[in-house]
Amino acid sequence: GLINDSERLEKAAIIYGSASGGNITMEAAYERIFLNRLPNVHPMTIPRYMNSANVSHLSMIFGVRGHCLAVSSACATSAHAISEAMHLIRAGRASVVITGGSDASLTFGSLRGWTALQAMATETCRPFSINRNGMAIGEGAATLIVEEEEHARKRGAKIYAEIAGTGSTADASHITKPDSANAAAAIRAAHEDAGVPDDGEILYSAHGTGTKLND
Repeated sequence: GLINDSERLEKAAIIYGSASGGNITMEAAYERIFLNRLPNVHPMTIPRYMNSANVSHLSMIFGVRGHCLAVSSACATSAHAISEAMHLIRAGRASVVITGGSDASLTFGSLRGWTALQAMATETCRPFSINRNGMAIGEGAATLIVEEEEHARKRGAKIYAEIAGTGSTADASHITKPDSANAAAAIRAAHEDAGVPDDGEILYSAHGTGTKLND
């Protein structure tokens, strides 16, 4: 319902994520320089490659002139973007936030990188299975409109869900070996922020990569 509401869109905010940015753009640039021995790259290489390119394009497409911010935190990128969108609204700095994330990282070089990390499945990704042996890489995008409740009701928006609270932590230990105690602390922080007891019936949507360390 916002697409034809230019006044609300102009005042909206964008907090959007990308974990890897423009891998395809950089590989094309490297091919020109190192393989084809050309003296230069495409003039739009940096604007295409930067992690905030998606935010910039969303801003231009929808005419958003409010707070616009790119988020990048590996596999938690989109979740962090949504969390920050909620906090932006809580703080009264925005009434509407376009949030989510996008990544198109399937390139020859990036796949070689994941293979070198010894994290890729040889057949298929089987999270939490006794036979798991790795993850699969995909591409995609998802977008949410996070909005202050009264603001949404006044304009007659269809409300799908409420974000009651969020929580996040950092392990401060190892870049690829997660710490289960800190993951649990993030879950507890989310419950505390939402004012929801952590001993009820709850669905946990886990980051099951199919690797033994992460699972």
